[in-house]
Amino acid sequence: MKRNVTHFIVSLFLSVLLFSCISTHQYSIEVMQPAKKSLPSHIKNVTLVARNYKYDNDTIQKYYKKNYRLKKSKSKKNIDSLVVSNTLNGFAQSITKQFILDSVYTLPYETFTQRYVDRIPRLNWNKVEDICDNNNTDALVALETITYLNHLFIPRSYEEYDKTTEVVSGSVWTIYDARKRKVINSHSMVDTLYWNGTDPITKKRYKLPARSIALKDAGWYMGKKYAEQFTPHWKSVWRSIYIPNHDDFKKAKKLVDKEQWHKAVEIWLQLSKSEKKRIAFFATYNLALAAEMDGDIPKAAKIAIKAQALARKTGNASLVKETNKLVTTFVKRQADLEKIKKQIN
Repeated sequence: MKRNVTHFIVSLFLSVLLFSCISTHQYSIEVMQPAKKSLPSHIKNVTLVARNYKYDNDTIQKYYKKNYRLKKSKSKKNIDSLVVSNTLNGFAQSITKQFILDSVYTLPYETFTQRYVDRIPRLNWNKVEDICDNNNTDALVALETITYLNHLFIPRSYEEYDKTTEVVSGSVWTIYDARKRKVINSHSMVDTLYWNGTDPITKKRYKLPARSIALKDAGWYMGKKYAEQFTPHWKSVWRSIYIPNHDDFKKAKKLVDKEQWHKAVEIWLQLSKSEKKRIAFFATYNLALAAEMDGDIPKAAKIAIKAQALARKTGNASLVKETNKLVTTFVKRQADLEKIKKQIN
């Protein structure tokens, strides 16, 4: 028994030692996501309008937060008009870009007078029909309400790059089908847009946006996010390649850093033929990710299944778990691409 325990401890030590020499390298990739919802086929043209409702307890439009303290803005600009208009533009530009609708006709901010209520009523169907008939559209997309708050944080002892700002915003949307007199979508959203003064990709510093610019950007983003309910859209995700303590893997990583994936693939192809199970696994796993980067998802799935078999041969549960996740990811991506084809066509 003592000998078996000693053998187990030595094996465990060697396993930890081996895998402590293995690192990973993260990179970002844009992945197309299918629309979560679809519009009825007869809706091709819509009118877009802000109903300009505000809840009774929503009194923060003219305020902002500085280091968690509420302050009243001295700006004379009609901030609400800027935010609402940009929110509508974000929706219109995003949904027409994907050809989900033939046209979006946006009504002016002043179409509805701003009103404070405790509950937002549905728009009268006669009014819906009048608006759609006047603009020759099939449905009315209404931004019922939008609220927002800008928060600027400045540490007591700070350099310029320590400052951050964010906008927390919420909105309520309704889509009225004029022909069938039916509400086909009602949706509430809350989101946060954040700036820390550093570009996430280039790592370069930038000046934080002024309050009015930050609020406009947050509005546009809110409109875009609602449009994405009905459109295929891009999403940034993170992937990781394996880099064991091996000169060829390190060389391949440098090529990936230079975005020379095709040259890295040549190295991994040779390494995937190695008689050493772990080396063959790491190379095959990376090849699957390279195929995804090249846009060939069926090929990526096939290679990931090969990596899955190699992971099992290594006897390492962590590698098996990670590879199972990768296979599942690629199977889902293939299914998503089929959905997207149908949604676009």
